[in-house]
Amino acid sequence: KTYFIEKSDPHNITLIRNTVENVLYSVEHHEDYFYILTNEDNCVNFKLMKALVNDFDYWEDVFPYNSNHYLTGLSPLNDFILIHMRIEGKPNIGIMINNEVTLMEFDDPNYEIDLIYENAYESETVLLKYQSLITPKTTFRYNCISGEKTLIHEVIIPEYNKDNYEMEYIYVTATDGSEIPVSILKSVENTSLIETVPMNRT
Repeated sequence: KTYFIEKSDPHNITLIRNTVENVLYSVEHHEDYFYILTNEDNCVNFKLMKALVNDFDYWEDVFPYNSNHYLTGLSPLNDFILIHMRIEGKPNIGIMINNEVTLMEFDDPNYEIDLIYENAYESETVLLKYQSLITPKTTFRYNCISGEKTLIHEVIIPEYNKDNYEMEYIYVTATDGSEIPVSILKSVENTSLIETVPMNRT
């Protein structure tokens, strides 16, 4: 259950919605709306809905449900809302402005990202930690309006040259038919190994 309290009346605690069997939801407030992540309507990977603060009994869809998108959290800022998600297993962050969602773009086929919260609620930028099999730990500032990335810091690995390697992100079929994502790292000077060595499926 989630409750909210009006600043003008801190003794009045209001329940947003009663418990429904097998239905999960989490709520964030942004301007005149509550934004809700929920698995309602059998959306096992969660969908995004919203409700007016002064009429929160009616929930409407905001971000259409996609079974390949696993929504994990929301970060409201002044001019936009960040939607944390995984897309086909890969982490990403969607930037929602006026109910339109744009995904952050990154160079590598697969990677890990972590959002570092900045203190300025009104800021257009956030700090991100980023790394992949070929990119060392990197911190950069991401402008959520323009999409521009500014490098802040990168871990230097002696004698390492990123250009000497290639990375692929593929899917292999398991014995039960499931598609399993696999990241592959290979040298650009010797690609024969990946073609001749079999991959074990367990």
